[in-house]
Amino acid sequence: MNTFVFGHKNPDTDSVCSSIAYSYYKDKIGEKVEPRVLGDIRREAGFVLDYFNITAPKLLTDVKVQASDLHYDKIIPLTVNSSVYETYMIMEKEKIHSLPIVDDDFKLIGIVSMKDIAGALIHINSNYVDTNLKSFVNVFSNHSLRIICANNYDMKIQGLLKVFNPNVPNDAKFNEGEVIILKEYHKKEFFSKLEFPISFLILTQFSELSEEEMEKIKKYDIPVISIDLNSPMIIKKMQQTDSIASIMKKDKISYFMLKDYLNDIKESMLKTNFRNYPLVDENGKYVGLIARKHLLKVGRKKVILVDHNEFAQSATGIEEANILEIVDHHKIGGINTSEPIQFLNMPVGSTCTIVYELFKNSAMDIPYKIAGCLISGILSDTLYFKSPTCTQKDIEAVESLNRILKLDLDNYTNMLFKAGSSIEGMSFKDILYNDFKEFTLRSRKIAVSQLFTMDIEELEDKKEELLNYMKDLKEKNAYNTLIFVVTDILKEGSYIYYVSEEPSIIKQAFNTSGDQGGFLPYIVSRKKQIIPMITNVLD
Repeated sequence: MNTFVFGHKNPDTDSVCSSIAYSYYKDKIGEKVEPRVLGDIRREAGFVLDYFNITAPKLLTDVKVQASDLHYDKIIPLTVNSSVYETYMIMEKEKIHSLPIVDDDFKLIGIVSMKDIAGALIHINSNYVDTNLKSFVNVFSNHSLRIICANNYDMKIQGLLKVFNPNVPNDAKFNEGEVIILKEYHKKEFFSKLEFPISFLILTQFSELSEEEMEKIKKYDIPVISIDLNSPMIIKKMQQTDSIASIMKKDKISYFMLKDYLNDIKESMLKTNFRNYPLVDENGKYVGLIARKHLLKVGRKKVILVDHNEFAQSATGIEEANILEIVDHHKIGGINTSEPIQFLNMPVGSTCTIVYELFKNSAMDIPYKIAGCLISGILSDTLYFKSPTCTQKDIEAVESLNRILKLDLDNYTNMLFKAGSSIEGMSFKDILYNDFKEFTLRSRKIAVSQLFTMDIEELEDKKEELLNYMKDLKEKNAYNTLIFVVTDILKEGSYIYYVSEEPSIIKQAFNTSGDQGGFLPYIVSRKKQIIPMITNVLD
């Protein structure tokens, strides 16, 4: 399975672009990775992907351990043509106690256990045969079986089983479609009465047929075999040739799907008492068997985090994943790992700058599309060098990348910001979750949403509705404080809206009267300004 590379929830331009560019870098050094996103791609990032004709990463809903991550057994399944004998032999060989049955399209249609076979051999109707020639040959192959007349190995053998005996009134008669066991010394009487086709003829103990008898067999197209066994032994072993379809369970089969989560599988197994469970894909096709033993050592999803390093900002189930690397430019948060990892954290304005440095240090050529990804992430996260997070490394990276791209940076950045700043047609949910991050600061759960736009008048007109929505969001998620920062790139400042159990935090942190929608000059960075200012007040 490939390693997933992804940024934080509510993916912005730097998050999306760094995951794409870093995935390309890892691929070129021989590692199998795949870029993903954890939510809907924002408009600005969508503009970048369209501009440079880059395929958007697929959505990753979570990284919880699923059945697909388990080291399940890939046991070859049975078909309805499999015999009881064949099923038993496979179970003995594989040391398992149940097997799935599939149709011609490999879809699960039933399951059979060793207990089912044992019960069938006791209660099965020995007077009726339901098998095929292949199964018959498998069961009797060790008894000098000879095929005297037959069309093909897949031919069906079905019908009432009877031992012909002219001296017993009930056994002296036979009907069309029956399976007849014939002894050598009863052949003459049998063939004198054979005036119609029967389903199958079994000759015991090396019986032979004369030319006249063969002509009659061919006339009625009757399949014939000879076995070096007496009739009681043939009847006894005949049960083993029956189709497994006659005893398999078809209703209320306990099975799991590849997408099922480990916790749900454990809970289901506790309520049932089966040794093995079939595993199927989204189309119902069988892929393998899982048992309790497979839950003892699970294969966790391998992930690389870019542009974030906090659990609250990462994928659902990140605690269950195997984090291999982190590439980030934010403060170190609450990510814990069970073993050492590669953690590349640099005080620069964009994660894309860090990825660019990796390309540069390895002297790897950067293709046009990847250069477009990198430069866009840097321009976006540094607000075209206006953010206090911007460093000389960010500026140098843009200059170097633009030697590949040859963009009019003023014009391109204007288009970039214009694409991302429009709020036309957006709901409050879309607006707030456009760039939404949660933090735990001094035991307080604080969320900060940031929006870059020039449409502040539209928000001001709906201020009361916006604040009511924020209050509901705060209560629903048990936030101590929820802050919404609307950044105007041209004015180089932000408007602030908030709901908080401690309003004084906002007033002290930003030295403001606390008015909703108040303007904060030169406050444009959540990472470098807003979060540190709040943290200082809490300290």
